[in-house]
Amino acid sequence: MMEKRIKTIAKLLLLAFLFSALAGCNPEKDDDFSLPRDKYVGSWLCQDADGAGYIANISSDPSNSAQVIVKNFFDLRGNVTAIVTDESITVPNQKMQGIPGTYWCEGFGSLTKKGGIYIIYWSKYAVNNDETTSTYTKQ
Repeated sequence: MMEKRIKTIAKLLLLAFLFSALAGCNPEKDDDFSLPRDKYVGSWLCQDADGAGYIANISSDPSNSAQVIVKNFFDLRGNVTAIVTDESITVPNQKMQGIPGTYWCEGFGSLTKKGGIYIIYWSKYAVNNDETTSTYTKQ
């Protein structure tokens, strides 16, 4: 009888230990970014709806922690400033910097993560009167 009680207590302790170990597990945190813009920073492979493919680079804007600088926006080698949140990027209507000529740019995209890779789906991606959609895949 005593042996049966010891086995029962041992089983209960083992179950309690297993449940507490499982309860103590936190799902793996997606990424540890101090600012929402940090997940946008890096090199991106861009694929426009018309088939154009190129690289754009996104860097932190040193003047504003909620903004980034997109270099080679629309494959024009110029720079635009974008406002970011955890899940969206917005290029307010602005003149592209760093290239000759006048190019007015704007855009809106949503950020998702698929299979461990960040992707920006631009639903509006525009320069002057040329508007398309684009997909940026983080490299």
